[in-house]
Amino acid sequence: MAVKAAVATAIGLVLWACSGAAPGERGEETARTAARSPTDSPAPPVQMVGPSDTARAEQGEETEGERLEGRVLVTGSDPLTFPTLQFDDGSSVRLTGGLVDELERLSGARVRAAGTREGHAPLVGFQVSSYEVLEVEGERPVVGIVTIRGVDVWLVGTVDVRLRDVPHDLRATPGAKVWVIGPRRQGEVSVQSYGVIREGS
Repeated sequence: MAVKAAVATAIGLVLWACSGAAPGERGEETARTAARSPTDSPAPPVQMVGPSDTARAEQGEETEGERLEGRVLVTGSDPLTFPTLQFDDGSSVRLTGGLVDELERLSGARVRAAGTREGHAPLVGFQVSSYEVLEVEGERPVVGIVTIRGVDVWLVGTVDVRLRDVPHDLRATPGAKVWVIGPRRQGEVSVQSYGVIREGS
């Protein structure tokens, strides 16, 4: 019997050495794992997603204005005419706001307009707050206010340019907002053609 007890003790010591834990400890660890609450595991990270522009608009928050690019066309018949912006796909939108008179004078020109849509389909308009003239008669024009400086005529705008070969009619329109196209050289433009966008005051 003494021999059997010694053998059993030796076997227990060998098993304990291989497992790295004292007898009874593995059972206790298993019990602790089973008793652990599912809430003890770390929660997945929360992703913060901001509302889209549409959602902000629905909530009454201010969003940036839209920009549209196309060719200005005047539709209707006198005295009920109005400018529209025709897109490359053939669709169009009516232009509204305080700049419609200027835009009507730009019929045929390609512009980039900034503003906001208004109304509901199919009567949707685009209220223009500002615009940029991109092309007239196939060329990029210079746009500005006619300004007389001594004997010279200048266009004062984003970039001031001096005009050469100025027609008498153009020289006689100080304060008018005009577009001009023609050869350019070192801050000067030789007037080849021009158009009045807004009369001088």
